[in-house]
Amino acid sequence: MTAQPHEQGGRPAIDKKFASVRKALFHPDDIAAFDAGLAGLTSTSPIDLASLDEFLESWWRTAVIANRDREDWHHVMNVAELIQRGDLPKGRDFAEVLTERGYRVPR
Repeated sequence: MTAQPHEQGGRPAIDKKFASVRKALFHPDDIAAFDAGLAGLTSTSPIDLASLDEFLESWWRTAVIANRDREDWHHVMNVAELIQRGDLPKGRDFAEVLTERGYRVPR
């Protein structure tokens, strides 16, 4: 009996290969970060294979999560951009949410 890849939310599984992971990325910021990171890791001699493996694992996880719900991933990336610019995303105060759930929050 051999393991067969299964589809994730109607999309085919993403192979844990550099080309497959790169192809699965769709947000421009992710693509740019992947390309820059891979170029940085492969521009040194000797190439650190452990770091290259960690890089692939990390980006594979990102690609899998992003492809589960592309609309949500775009939202996550937009919020990240707001935070990097120093703008706070609109939302409820965390202390308010905790208080509603019965936690005592010092003010």
